[in-house]
Order: sequence, then C-alpha cells, then structure tokens
Amino acid sequence: MIMKSKAAATEIGLIDKSVSKDWQQSRLSAKRCDCDYQVACSREEYHAAFRLIYDEYLRQGLTSRNPMRLRILPHQLLPTSWVITATLSQRTVATLSLLEDGRLGLPMDDLYASEMDRLRDQGKRVAELTCLAHRPHVDETMWNRGKVRATMGTLMRHVTHFAVQRGIDDLVICVHPRHAKLYKRRYGFVEMGPDRCCPWATNHPASPLWLDQCGIDAALKNFDKNGGNPQPGELQAADHGPVSPAVTGPFWSMLEEASPIPSWKNNVMTA
Repeated sequence: MIMKSKAAATEIGLIDKSVSKDWQQSRLSAKRCDCDYQVACSREEYHAAFRLIYDEYLRQGLTSRNPMRLRILPHQLLPTSWVITATLSQRTVATLSLLEDGRLGLPMDDLYASEMDRLRDQGKRVAELTCLAHRPHVDETMWNRGKVRATMGTLMRHVTHFAVQRGIDDLVICVHPRHAKLYKRRYGFVEMGPDRCCPWATNHPASPLWLDQCGIDAALKNFDKNGGNPQPGELQAADHGPVSPAVTGPFWSMLEEASPIPSWKNNVMTA
C-alpha cells in the first residue's frame, strides 16, 4: 500500500510538473499575437466575418436564428464602411466593423439621434464601432484567454489607427452595460447617454460610449500596455479604397433574413 502510494505520488508529481511546464509554455504563447489583420475585400472574407458575428451573437443570445446563418447590418455594405478581421491559419477568429457616417447614418441614430446630431453639429466626423465578435478560443493552446485578449486589443488598435487615417474625429460604440467599465478603463471611452434596450441585440440593454479626438490619441498610446501588441505594419487606409459593389452586392439580397434591424429596408429606400 505504501509503495503504491509513493508510486502514485511520484506519478502525480510528474503530471504536475508536466502540466506546469505546459501551462508556462501556453502562457508565453498567449502573450504572442500570431494573427494577421486585414480589411475584408472579398466576398469570402465578408461571409466569414458575418458568419462569425452570427455564431457569437447567437451564442450570447444577442441575435435570433436565421436560415442564412449570417448577421449583417446594411451599414456594413456601404462604401463608407470597413469590416476588419483577424485571421489565424486562414481562419477568421475576430472581427470589428468601422462604420463611417454615410447615407444610412449610423445604427446608433435609432437610439441616440439627439446625442449623435450634437456631435455632427460640432462639425465632427463620427464613426461607429460595431459588430465586435471573436471565437471563444483563438486556437487550441492551453490558457488561450490571454491570446484572445491580445488579439482583441490588437484588433482595436488597428481599427482605431485606421479611423484616424480616415480623418475620423470621434468614435462611438454601444456595448452591454457589464462591458462598459472595461471600455472606459482600458480605452478611455466616456458615457454619452442613458442605457436603453437595443432592438438589434434582441432588446438587451446597451450603454452608449464616446471617444473624442484627444481620447483616441491617448488610447493609441496606451494600447500596448493594455493587451494590444505592436505589429510590423499598421493597416494603411491609403491602401484601401471602397469595397467593390460586386463584393457587397449579393449580401443586400440576404438582409431580409440576415439583418437584425427591422427598419433596414425603409432606411435604404429613404436614404
């Protein structure tokens, strides 16, 4: 019995050391950001982003099922919008859309028209960050929560830098109230209005946040400290023109089933 106990203890000790070693290696791996970041410019890239958004929002109860298994905002299909993705081994693992104020306005206009118009009346060029989604696991390594954070931080860094290059003055975003503190603490966003139920997120509560030009400059300086990793080259807005209608065109016909905004058709017709 004693010999068995010693053998068992030895075996457990070996396993513990092995797990500890794996944990250390995985932790180091989690700090590295292995993803590629790009502006979606092909039908396949758009489809992968819209599928990821659908899967993750459905998992979180933020969208309803539809036969297309896509979640698309009509604003994302305009030439004034940019769908930016992170890929790992050619697999889309995260996405965030930058919507410039275009002919449909911005999604937040439906909830915060007066607050948005106040910014416009100041001559601000406003853009909305929306449709943020990431896979629960960036890859199969242990402790990859750190890698998810690094990926999301770096994605935010790229999109914010891209917005500055596009001449955007202020950024706005709607997030669930439980995430609002993180955006305030990590990125410097401030509240711009009261919480309201968001119809395109199955009526979950949403907090409207705002980042002005000074806040954007400060955020870019702090990204490296808060999870975003420096990249060999930032996304260059000058390298990207509006996405071809041949790419976005087929998705317009899918909005009837794939858009969470019930009023999209009226918005398009009156814009």
